[in-house]
Order: sequence, then structure tokens, then C-alpha cells
Amino acid sequence: MLGGKNGNFIVAMLLAFVGFFYTNNAVQASERTDQDIQSIIEQVIDWKKQSIGQNVDDPLFSNTYLKDAGNTIADWYPIGMGRIGYDDDYMAYIAMIDRIVTERYATKNKLSETKATEWHRITLAYLASGGDATNVGSGINLIADGTYNRGKTADLGTQGINGLIWGLIALDAMRYEVPKDAHDTRQEIIQRILALQLKEGGFAFDQKKSDVDMTAMAITALAPYYNSEETYHYTNKQAGKQVTKSVRHVIDEALLWLSKQQQKDGDFKSDGKPNLESTSQVVVALTSLHIDPQRDERFIKNTYSAVDGMMKYRQGDGGFIHAKTYNKNNPTSQPDESNSMASEQALYAFVALFRYIEGDRTLYDFRDEQTTKVKNKIYEVEQAIAKLKNQPNLAKQAFVLYKKVPIAERSYVDNYALLEDTFIKERIPFKTASLTANQKQTKRVMTTPSYFHQNKRKDNAITKQDAAAVAELVRQKPSTEQEVTVTKYLKQWKQADNASDFPEEKKLLQQRQQKIDKLKKEIASLNEEILDKLYPFEDLKWSDAKAVKEITARYKALPVNDRKQVIQYEDVEKAEVQINSLRRQRVITVLLVVVVIVLGMSFIIKKRRQKDDEE
Repeated sequence: MLGGKNGNFIVAMLLAFVGFFYTNNAVQASERTDQDIQSIIEQVIDWKKQSIGQNVDDPLFSNTYLKDAGNTIADWYPIGMGRIGYDDDYMAYIAMIDRIVTERYATKNKLSETKATEWHRITLAYLASGGDATNVGSGINLIADGTYNRGKTADLGTQGINGLIWGLIALDAMRYEVPKDAHDTRQEIIQRILALQLKEGGFAFDQKKSDVDMTAMAITALAPYYNSEETYHYTNKQAGKQVTKSVRHVIDEALLWLSKQQQKDGDFKSDGKPNLESTSQVVVALTSLHIDPQRDERFIKNTYSAVDGMMKYRQGDGGFIHAKTYNKNNPTSQPDESNSMASEQALYAFVALFRYIEGDRTLYDFRDEQTTKVKNKIYEVEQAIAKLKNQPNLAKQAFVLYKKVPIAERSYVDNYALLEDTFIKERIPFKTASLTANQKQTKRVMTTPSYFHQNKRKDNAITKQDAAAVAELVRQKPSTEQEVTVTKYLKQWKQADNASDFPEEKKLLQQRQQKIDKLKKEIASLNEEILDKLYPFEDLKWSDAKAVKEITARYKALPVNDRKQVIQYEDVEKAEVQINSLRRQRVITVLLVVVVIVLGMSFIIKKRRQKDDEE
């Protein structure tokens, strides 16, 4: 339920004073320039390419990488890379997501029955790659199904606060308008997040003790409404009491708690252990509020900033580790070996920082960049508000300038809190349009600046070279390794205005896709039969010979590289050897029996002859 101004004036003013004081009083810390950060970002991407056996000059989004598209291990790099305009094969990623999401939507649970974040992660990656999340594949709307209408099939909060946080982030990525008949409104999602705040000021997945990661993520989700004057009346889940707070009030409390968690080297802990990922989430949260992670005094300890804290985990190969010490509960994260998850979070945190330095939109604000005219209006009102510290009588003039900033851009006025507090202190009535109720974007219009190279994202027009490449492709033996390439070409043929000039190639691509689908079904069927008929391999008997022979024949019929997708494919090859060994043993046994019989018969015959001779 939404209502009037927060009555707790003293607390609000105290938080505002602390926030304003710290924001404007920086301490000296090591500071990395945009060129430094750009180099760090590129080296992370180069590390990721090399980690999967690719050349650093080749696209990351290749057949090898995109076999995992639509899953956690493959969807975060497109977000980081796309948000800084790094050149890569984004069309291939979009094409694979179109195909994967369409296939999953044909099943009962679609993307996931319980994890709403499956929709949100794919939404962000798809947007960052240049796609329209409201029109995926054959018209699937991930924003409707994963956020405001998620409750029609499974509650957005089934996954806990995670689903609410990332649902709001996805919804606000393009400031999507929520229809009047939606299951959940933007205000309701915000209020549900606020209600989960813990007594110390932070947030947690288990709702017991505030956690750095979840607190930082909650701040990131709520950041677009920091300047909102709306207050929310709700029951705090932990306390079981009625509360009235604004988003700004909650964020300020969370920031105060978060500041206290920073370690002496600048990094942050989760589960009692300092780590890269927690520190990265804090950097993203700060930049989402337009707070400088390298200068803001609240987040500098012992002259070390949160960015310095991240750099503790950087390796010589350009990647990042999760933590400095080994954790038996996280055996894949070694303290001396770059880790993919840590590296992807470092990647998008440094992208968030780079965008902040460049004056671009925040990491998860995917709208087209602000025009010079809008930036000038924001700068003008910020300068006017800054004067209110000593000249509160100028509040009305500053407010006039504030209202000239488009509603959808007012979250970028960094010091609006001072204007609001001045009005309250001076008892000047004021009212502005609701930030939550005035998000009207419905279509994707994002254009990400390219900071690395010339932006090579081209249109989808089909060329003669494309047609020749398709002809060469279909001359090769079908393999699932061709899936990404075929999917990308089919996407191109679907979108190109001149597709009708190349009808034969489209037919060939469709036929090849059918063959690839058949191969994938065969591999899935083989995996099922191996587990059912051959596993465990060490227990194979002669009676299994027929099953081994049939499965081995089907296995050998697969393209060589596709055999690697078969479960324990090396054991399948060994199974044939094992059965052949059993066959040899059986033959030897039979031969030995025959020899014994022959020798026995010979002995009997010899004895009989001896007896006859004696008679």
C-alpha cells in the first residue's frame, strides 16, 4: 500500500546527512583509469577464450561456448561483453537462445518451474546481445512470463528474495511498462523486497543474517527508485511489525551496514570468507547509485577501495579466483587457479565501473544512452541543488529545473536527496510524478557504445559469400558441432529482407538442422540405454554381449567429435574390449573343454586298444 511522506523525519535527515557527507568527502586511494579498466576487461575475456581452447582473436561465442547457451555457465559473459560493446558473434548467441527457449517452452515447466531467475538471466544476456526480450524465438515474452505475470504460474518469490530482486532488475532493464491486468505491479515487487530487510539493515537469502551479496543485489535492484518520494507501508517479515519507509531510507540503511562489512584490504566476506564475488556485487551496487567505488569514503578502508579489493583476486593469466583460501564446500574454486564464475563477475563489475567513469547508463539500464541535451539538464539541476547546502532559499528554483528532466531520467540526478531534504526542513510543499508509475518503455532501442574496436555488428542481409558458406557447410558430414552455425544462419535467413533470393540455401539449412536434431536425439537415447543396460561397466557379463554390440555399433556410427557427448564414452569403447575379452575367454574355455574331451577320448581309446592287444 502506498501513502504519504515518511513521518520519521529525524531518521531520514540523519541518514541523508551521513550519506551526503560521505559522498562528498573522499579519501586518497589507488585509482584505476578507464584505460586500466579497459585492459583488465579485455584480459578477462582473453582468459575465458583460452580456457576453452580458443584463440584470443576468435569470437568467444563459438560452437564450443554456445553449447551451454541458456545456462548459468554461459549467460553472464554476454552481459558483461555486450554492455561494453566488445566485438563478438552476438547473432550466434541470440540465434541459440531463440532455439533453446522455444524448445524449452514446448515442455511443461518452460524454463524452470521454481527458478524465476532463469527468465531474468536469459533476459539480460539476450538484451545485452542486441535482442528484444519481449519477442524471443516465436514471439515469447520473457518480461511478461518471468516478471509481472510470473505469479500466474509460480510466485515470483518462490525462489526467495532472489526471484524478486532479479525480476525487478530485468523489468527495469528497459523500464518496461507493466500492463494494468498484470499479476504483479512494479510497486508490489519493490514492496516485497523492502519487507525482507533484516534488522541490521541488510538482506539475506535465508532471511536470518544479513549477507553482503544479497544486500548488494537488493541495492542494485532498488537503485532506480532512490530518488522516489513514494513511501511503502508493509509488514517487515523478520520483525512482524508494520513499517513505513521509502526506498531511499532502506537503501541508506543497507549502505551503512554494507560499509561496516568491508575488510581492511577493501574486499568483502560471504559465509565468513573474503571473496571476489561479494566484492564485485558491491561495486555493481555502488555504481548503480552513481557512487564512485574508488573515492567514496564509506567504501575505503585503510586506503583500500572495493576496486582494490577485487584486484586482490586477479591472476597472472588475466582471470580471477574466487578466494585466497581453499573451501572444501566449493571444490571447483582453487585459490591459485582462475575460475570462470569469479572471472565473469569481475568482468561485469569492471564494466559497471567503466560505464560509471564514462558517464554512461548503469550496468543494468539497457536503454539507449542519454542524449547530450538530457545530460546537460541533469548537470544543470545537480549544480543548482549543490548550492542548497548553503542557500536553502534556492530550493524552488532547483525544483523547477528538476521537473524539466524527463521522468524516466530523474534517477540519474545524483543529489536529489538534498533537494528533498531541503523542502522538508524548510517546510515547503512539493510533489512530483511517481517514478514507479511512469516507466513506459515497451520496445528495445538500446545502442551500446563500442569501446574496444569498430562495432562489427552488421545487418542480416544475405550475401553471396553467406550462400557459398552454407553450400560448403552442407557438403560436410552432419554433426552437432554445426548446430550453432546452422542456427545462426537460419536466424539470418529469417530476418533478412533478401532471403527470397536464396531459397535453396534455406531449404538446405532446414534439412541440416533436422539431421542435427536427429543426432541429438540419438545421443540422448544412447545415454539412456548406457545407464540402463551397461552401467556399471565393471559388472558386464557375457549375457550383455548383445546390448554392448548394438550400443557400440550406434556409438561408432556417430561423428567422431559427437561421441564425446556420450556418457562415459571411453567406457563404451572399453566395454567392447571387455566383451571381446569375455568372448576370447569363452572360446578358450570351450577349446580347453574340447581338448580335454579329445584327450580323454584318446586316452580311453588307447586303453581299449591296449586291452584288446593283451587279449
